[in-house]
Amino acid sequence: MKNIYLLFIFLSSIFAVIHRVPHDRETIQDGIDAAEPGDTVLVDEGIYYENLQINKEITLVSHYILESDASYIYSTIIDGSNYNESDENSGPFGSCVLFRPPENGDAISPKLTGFTIQNGQGTKVNDSSD
Repeated sequence: MKNIYLLFIFLSSIFAVIHRVPHDRETIQDGIDAAEPGDTVLVDEGIYYENLQINKEITLVSHYILESDASYIYSTIIDGSNYNESDENSGPFGSCVLFRPPENGDAISPKLTGFTIQNGQGTKVNDSSD
């Protein structure tokens, strides 16, 4: 299974970019923002106090995808506890990870693999579709 994941990353790297957090980008959201559709954001172990928004077709992964070692899931944490509705500097959403379609309304299928996600508050969404 490890060889399949390595092959996947190798083949995807031919046509896409791998953004490494925190080596290439300081935060996960910085990696997401820098990524183009088809790119991968690879996150090192650690606790990341972020409320993420993904609005493009990317792959967001921990090192679990490389090693198939579940310890990477437990040691790569997205913690949404920094959200404070009354503090405009805390982040725009209460969810740890919020998947939103791009402004043009296209459907997207981003991938999220190998994380522990904790302490999110959820996000209120107004749906104006019929």
